[in-house]
Amino acid sequence: AVQDVDAVVALAGAVRGRTAQDFQTANSDACTVLKDAMTAEARHVPLLFMSSLAATQPQLSDYAASKRAGEDSITSSALQWCVFRPPAVYGPGERELRPLLDWMARGVIIIPGNDAQRVAFIHVADLTAACLAWFANSNLLSGRIFELNDGESDGYDWHAIESACGERRYFRAVVPAAALRALGFLSVLASRISGNAPMLSPGKVRELMFPSWVGSSTGEGNNAFSAVTGWKPEWKLKAGVHQTLETR
Repeated sequence: AVQDVDAVVALAGAVRGRTAQDFQTANSDACTVLKDAMTAEARHVPLLFMSSLAATQPQLSDYAASKRAGEDSITSSALQWCVFRPPAVYGPGERELRPLLDWMARGVIIIPGNDAQRVAFIHVADLTAACLAWFANSNLLSGRIFELNDGESDGYDWHAIESACGERRYFRAVVPAAALRALGFLSVLASRISGNAPMLSPGKVRELMFPSWVGSSTGEGNNAFSAVTGWKPEWKLKAGVHQTLETR
């Protein structure tokens, strides 16, 4: 798979799982397999690993820990690697955030645990454009980790997210942390009975309540990436959410 290619973009990943190994297989073990394959083939082509901002907080969940392990596998290699840590990615075809956006557009606002939380976003079109910009400048971006966003470096609070989804407000509630933890426990219990991956797990609850998903001190931001590539995000949250909600 890595023979006769000009570049490798590692996009595969798991966002749901019942056990730590469910995440580890796709998000970490696969990175080691890819790294070993490229090394064995003496492939010096550039490699872009699509990680997640969650990798900056590996203590929160099995998902976050697996993404950090995947990063560590790639960044410890001698390959010509680059890492993207996108925040919340949305746009046409996205399935994880879509239900929340749909409810908000109807005026039902359910805030998970912490209404002081700030969250960064990036539209899938801008993230795709960033991948193409990396490919055109990969030799200048080797060995670097980037935390890109839509240009709002401080992210959005819940009031800004609500406004982006529409002006109707019929119901607004903050779900207490204790209730979220209980729902996470029940979701895992139900998944063991059904055999399906849980929608909400204790780890996901900790992610949802984390106060600031806007970046870290270990990754470079938009300005550093733009200085090399000329890339700039085009989609702001309000326009991007409107487009997402119109697309099925």
